[in-house]
Amino acid sequence: MAVLIREAGLLFIAEAHVAGRATAGALLTLGGEASAGHHDRLPEALQQGLVTPAELGELTVISTVRNHYDALVTWWLQRGRGRSFIHFLQLMVTMPGRLRDDRLYWKYFDDSDLVLRYEDIERQLGELTAERMGRRVAMEVIGDNRKGDYRRHHDEHTRGLIATVFEVELSAFGYGFEPAEAGAPVTRRPAWRDDPPPA
Repeated sequence: MAVLIREAGLLFIAEAHVAGRATAGALLTLGGEASAGHHDRLPEALQQGLVTPAELGELTVISTVRNHYDALVTWWLQRGRGRSFIHFLQLMVTMPGRLRDDRLYWKYFDDSDLVLRYEDIERQLGELTAERMGRRVAMEVIGDNRKGDYRRHHDEHTRGLIATVFEVELSAFGYGFEPAEAGAPVTRRPAWRDDPPPA
């Protein structure tokens, strides 16, 4: 889902498994307008007329990121279909179209200006809407109760695979195996190696 808040000059695009629904729902309480699809990206928002190319230049596009070691456990619990965690990861990283240049979140980040961290999203989103609108949005992130501490699902093989495959993204967002600390600032989207060089 994409949510536009014209008053704040914000367009949110919701990635899967990073509090997308909770974030979109909170923004809708502030008068946001939503796209039709559950995980629409910027092209779909443009196609549906939620935002025009002319308006886009005046907006800040935001999305969210989550520690890969945590997010991939959630994906496995929801989509693993009885596979072991390591088997699920091995299939995922070789699946055509799932990754780009060893990046998990490329579908949403390539269109984003700012990236909010799942681990601190309530504070970050509240500060952003307070700054832009004078109103702090309230939201609640509901985790996967089956998962518990994501670290208990990992072993040296799953940790090693994730560290190797997602090295660029993990480094860009300061993620490691241990939980990310709250209080990290909103991050401007990193430049990826496939981005065009600055003019």
